[in-house]
Amino acid sequence: MRADALRNRARMLAAAHTVFQRDGLAAQMDAIAAEAGLGVGTLYRHFPTREALIDVLIAERLQQLLASAATAADNVDPWAAVEDLVWRFAAFEAEDRGMADILSDHRSRAMDSPDAPVAAFMDLLGAAVARAQAAGAMRTDVTAMDVLTSVCGVGKMVGPASASDPDQWRRLVRVLLDGLRQPHQQ
Repeated sequence: MRADALRNRARMLAAAHTVFQRDGLAAQMDAIAAEAGLGVGTLYRHFPTREALIDVLIAERLQQLLASAATAADNVDPWAAVEDLVWRFAAFEAEDRGMADILSDHRSRAMDSPDAPVAAFMDLLGAAVARAQAAGAMRTDVTAMDVLTSVCGVGKMVGPASASDPDQWRRLVRVLLDGLRQPHQQ
């Protein structure tokens, strides 16, 4: 790509992020083009469909989440690794409500046939959960998918309704983590 095309693409992706954050799944391509200060034709040349744009946004966010998860999973303390992964994923969900809404639909499709970042994230989470369980720090009746589903549930429930209580998600994550620990570890 030419330098100007790369700049336009970056502007469009930044604009898309802003518009999806503001409008959620109702975001429209013309609003994204306007936010970027470009014509809608330019947007469609780079992203022929709304789904193509969403796929790029998802891929970028999943790569960011995966990098963050890899750092968390490296923690030598097995319980701290799980705790760090949960906090990072919950923050990912809470801090970008627009992307969380987009990912909720993608996540259900991705679990049927995981793409590379989702599969890699689940591998990291699964390994951290197994280590914490083997160390006796985490309940053994919980799976990595249970952890993921729980954090997603917190993210889904703590949306616009929590505007009056922006720290609600943090309290709920603490409750979730307390529920995941072995009773004697609390």
